[in-house]
Amino acid sequence: MRRKRKVLSRNDFSAIFREGRRVVGRRVVVYFRPNQLDFYRLGFAVSKKVKTAVKKNRVRRLLREVCRLNPELFRPGFDYVLLGREGAEESSYWEIEEDVREALRRGGPQ
Repeated sequence: MRRKRKVLSRNDFSAIFREGRRVVGRRVVVYFRPNQLDFYRLGFAVSKKVKTAVKKNRVRRLLREVCRLNPELFRPGFDYVLLGREGAEESSYWEIEEDVREALRRGGPQ
């Protein structure tokens, strides 16, 4: 993923969490907000309830892979943050992908 397509700064993350909408799934929470750009940007975070760094990194890798293989899920002009919830570290790629798809289908940007 190219650098300009990532949400990197603490201020951006805070603004998305504070001002954006959220859709809650079983393993993933998707936050999104308009960004006034011609492309979407993605950020990844993992809940503090996922205890070890190894498990947090696995969840982040799974979320990045879902986004890489499914770019059609995300609309241009929005910033997204995918937050891995407790229990996501035990899930397979397919379960995470289905959860992200379902969350965006149910309440994603129109």
